[in-house]
Amino acid sequence: MPSSSVTDQSYAPSIMPPPQTFDSLPPLHALLSRLDPSQSPYPKQQPLDAKDLPVEASGIKVRLQKARATVQELPETDKSLADQEEEIQELLEKIAKQKEVLKDLVVKAALWSFQEEKMRDYQCDIRGRADIETLYIAIVITANCSVIEIVIEHSSRQNKEFTMTKLTAFLVLLPLLGFGCADQAPLQASSSVSSAVSPKRVAIIGAGAGGASAAYHLSKYVPGCPFTPIAAPNITVFERTSYIGGRSITADVYGLESEPVELGASIFVEINHILVKAASELGLKIHSFIKETTTKVDDQEDDTTDRSIGIWNGEKFVFTQSRGGSWGKWWDLAKLFWRYGYSPIKAQNMMKEYVGKFLQLYDSHFPFTDLSAATYELGLAGAVASTGEQLFEEKDVNVRFTKDIVQASTRVNYGQNLGLIHGLGTMVCLATDGATSVEGGNYQIFQGMTKLSGAGIMLNTTVVALGKLESGFKVTYKTASTDNEVSTVSEDFDTVILAAPYQLSNISVTPPISIDPIPYVKLHVTIFATPHKLSSSYFNVPNPPEVILTTTPEDINLGSRKDGVGPAGFWSISLLRMITNPATGKEEHLYKIFSPQALNTTFLSSVFGISDPVSTDLSDFPAEDISWLTEKIWEAYPFLYPRVTFERPKIDEGLWYTSGMEAFISTMETSALMGKNIAKLISDEWVANGEGGCTAEPEMETKEDETWVMVDEKVDPSTLKTDL
Repeated sequence: MPSSSVTDQSYAPSIMPPPQTFDSLPPLHALLSRLDPSQSPYPKQQPLDAKDLPVEASGIKVRLQKARATVQELPETDKSLADQEEEIQELLEKIAKQKEVLKDLVVKAALWSFQEEKMRDYQCDIRGRADIETLYIAIVITANCSVIEIVIEHSSRQNKEFTMTKLTAFLVLLPLLGFGCADQAPLQASSSVSSAVSPKRVAIIGAGAGGASAAYHLSKYVPGCPFTPIAAPNITVFERTSYIGGRSITADVYGLESEPVELGASIFVEINHILVKAASELGLKIHSFIKETTTKVDDQEDDTTDRSIGIWNGEKFVFTQSRGGSWGKWWDLAKLFWRYGYSPIKAQNMMKEYVGKFLQLYDSHFPFTDLSAATYELGLAGAVASTGEQLFEEKDVNVRFTKDIVQASTRVNYGQNLGLIHGLGTMVCLATDGATSVEGGNYQIFQGMTKLSGAGIMLNTTVVALGKLESGFKVTYKTASTDNEVSTVSEDFDTVILAAPYQLSNISVTPPISIDPIPYVKLHVTIFATPHKLSSSYFNVPNPPEVILTTTPEDINLGSRKDGVGPAGFWSISLLRMITNPATGKEEHLYKIFSPQALNTTFLSSVFGISDPVSTDLSDFPAEDISWLTEKIWEAYPFLYPRVTFERPKIDEGLWYTSGMEAFISTMETSALMGKNIAKLISDEWVANGEGGCTAEPEMETKEDETWVMVDEKVDPSTLKTDL
């Protein structure tokens, strides 16, 4: 039976990489100078023995390999010379038209008197901004175009130091735009020009939702400001795997790129502002998740299928929902009220209340420096300090409803029962309307975010150590070359963002740091194609539902036990879609199963009513029973135990941490929110210290009348929509 291959989602740059990507001569010169220190222009260099040269040159080798790989991944390198000449001609024609427009605008601008015009209201920070009293700009252009001169006078209370701005650079380009004459004199300034501020070097460890969002938003908050000498930050993202996306990754069914399936975070919603805005900016195609799951199955229309979703307690179905037309929907709603009274409405109102409070983290409490303090200020402390079971009990919600319906949602979303998961996490599991996903895989959002940031990407690179410096950190990492040679390299960075759970990173930090370890749920994901349907005899119903969620029997309360799966033995079984087996040309069912342990052949044989190959290896099933299969084990999400404190985003000077958000709420959107939050805090610090950063920021508007929801693999238990 064929196995799966995870889609290669490696980074392919779409814009020109920064110049420093190819700058290997300075370190090479410095290294070779150490062979003869007496002739070296670098003082206090350690001598280098020739036999040690290969080892010492490993860092340069990695840099060259990275540069070569970057060049190879540049777009359109396969164009023919004729194609390039045609494209160049088209661009020249466009440039000629733009020159005429720009010439006219510049002449008109020059005729206006900029003489002694005060420019006080800046959108960007300027070094020594607090001391600026006046900044005068004058542009003088002679009638015969013989001279262009710019005069900038900068007087402050402390000194008369002149600061050249980017306006000067713009005017230097005027002759290139066609403005001027052949005998035009060079641009002159009234004072000496100071050098631009060196760009900040930022290391981001982890290319999941948090790391990609941090890179994306930092590049927006600090883009390199106009009218200042401030450069955009030099960002490097380190990722130990071969792809960008973290827990968002796909596998290709039957090895076909046209048939991707999500192995991790599968869906989000329309009001997940960060993800939706990024997907729009990237031009990704979004489709409705619910619409996809209500198409034909086995060539049968919706209303011919008795049930779509059921909740199984290991002994019987405690609730089922039809996937038919309006009669089925009204009947299901009537069943909810008949069995649970007003509890579904109470639970929905509770969700709206708590989610509304949480939404303020995007607005009035953004950016937040202390998540614990923000929790108290927003009125969420009670929700995170109690279990979902306790929270519903306080609000007098029917216990049967919470165990049958709500607990099925917390189990499929977080692998936890109501006696363990905190109240806010429970509310998130109820907030699932409008589920959507990106066609081809949600990982494309984070891959695109990283590309748009302009960051350098180091895939298959493991950061092993962080060492605190007088300013910043030394980052030591191991990377494998194309010939599988592992090199260890160290680089200095001004700022480090750790965008991965610290206890899972195996990074040594000097001096040691204290980060509260958060235990994670180990989730087994099994996806397979089979011609068989779920067994009627196993589930004791004529037509088992296409999606099965689970809960515990009424007489069993597993409380806060981590091994709380109960008699059901699995968290969920979902029919994703029908798929054509390329070997037979026949339609088969594509299923996904979430479970706390690896599945065995006995379980699958029973659930699908097929012969047991008497083996612990699922791949031993014959192809006529299971034609394709893949398995993935995740440290999927943390155990959301009740708590009142959460890790601060800032761990140390120059060291930031995104995963403190995980114990609060763990979704793609909230990880992206923490990445954005840290980017804003870093930008604000740089501005306050006079080190750069723009005061204008890219805000995403939030409508007050919208209900905000967050989803990764979420199910709406009130309407029992599918989780996949």
